[in-house]
Amino acid sequence: MTFAKKALLMLMAAALGAVAMWACGDGDGGEPTPVTREQAEREIEERLDELRQRWDELSRETGQMSEDARRRIESEIEELQRQLDDLRTAGDDRVDDIRSQIAEGLDRLERGLDDLERQIAPDTSR
Repeated sequence: MTFAKKALLMLMAAALGAVAMWACGDGDGGEPTPVTREQAEREIEERLDELRQRWDELSRETGQMSEDARRRIESEIEELQRQLDDLRTAGDDRVDDIRSQIAEGLDRLERGLDDLERQIAPDTSR
């Protein structure tokens, strides 16, 4: 085996090891890395802001969007903002549940925006 092939294999092994460590929480038995409430709020707020910006761009780019789709997305954003406000005032016993609900909502919103982008994108397959 040539030196280049060995080096490539070693690089691939290192990359796979790094991904495995990241996926398992850096060797702590798969437990999620603890974050403070402030860190969680900041991360949620940043992701929500990114999705809001994406939504603003989408809604400006097209007039083809149905009113139902528009209301659904805006309602989802409002609900996530309400949950973020709840997180800020929640007792410690409710924080994990609320964070979990928000994460699910953010994922749902992102999937909805992805679907919307696919629907309004010009058909380039022809």
